[in-house]
Amino acid sequence: MHLLSVLLHRPNSPQWQAGNTMNSFFSTFWKSLQSSWNTYWSHKKQVGFIVLSDVLFFLILSFVSMFFVGPIFEHLYAIGELFSGTIPSEENIAASLSNFSEEAFALHYTAVIKYVVLLLFIAFILWIVFQGFIWKKTFALVGKTKVSWPEFYKRFTLLHIFWAVVFLVLFSLSVKFSLKNLFGGLALLTEQQVIIVILLVHLLFCYFYFVSLLLVEKYGGIHLLKMMVVEAVKKFKYLFVAYVGILFDLAVIVWVFYQLSRVFLGSWMASFLTLIGFLVVMLYLSYVRIFLVVLGSKI
Repeated sequence: MHLLSVLLHRPNSPQWQAGNTMNSFFSTFWKSLQSSWNTYWSHKKQVGFIVLSDVLFFLILSFVSMFFVGPIFEHLYAIGELFSGTIPSEENIAASLSNFSEEAFALHYTAVIKYVVLLLFIAFILWIVFQGFIWKKTFALVGKTKVSWPEFYKRFTLLHIFWAVVFLVLFSLSVKFSLKNLFGGLALLTEQQVIIVILLVHLLFCYFYFVSLLLVEKYGGIHLLKMMVVEAVKKFKYLFVAYVGILFDLAVIVWVFYQLSRVFLGSWMASFLTLIGFLVVMLYLSYVRIFLVVLGSKI
């Protein structure tokens, strides 16, 4: 038995190599967690600036959104009124369109598109300003900063213009596929399956976006996009596990505080727990960015 054990675990055996690979995998994650935790607590002031920037981004975006959400819903309500408050169907098409006016519909529809586009543009600008600052500071905390602030912002902006176009095209194709499947006579998937497929495709593209953020300090332009694909595939077992783990952690945090706020629904405790949950998410994101940069430097 002892001889068999030696043969199975000799340095050149597949079992030994597999065990060594797993040990290396967990060791890399553990060392990255330790290193990022030490960095997190040894730079409290800088981490505080990062957390504050995250909070300011959401507060400013929420404040700005108030000037757009109201008019958007007003025009959507007006569009609903044009259809007599109902959704046209084969049974009620005549009644629904009795008060319909093409000119009024075009006016309200154009207004909705205008407000949505303006809101998305402002959100995009705020994201570039605040998230660019946050990622640059994170790279600096870990000691991986290589480029100047202007160069970093240029790379960060161009990268997000690329991803904005990608996700816009992806969203448009998803809507067309969904409508084709449900109303185009294909019926290849159920409505729930369509939603799951679209969600999984978007999550896959988000993984590549996630990887590109870790490389924006090292590469720029087309080279960044090439290296994004290379690194996403080459370091898949590390980066994808981290990506899924982060999504899982955020889902658990949000679920826990949502359930707690429901327990105290109607009281001040519900609002208090929602605020605490929001701050916990902000603190978690500030730590996760440091962890990801550290992990990227170790693999």
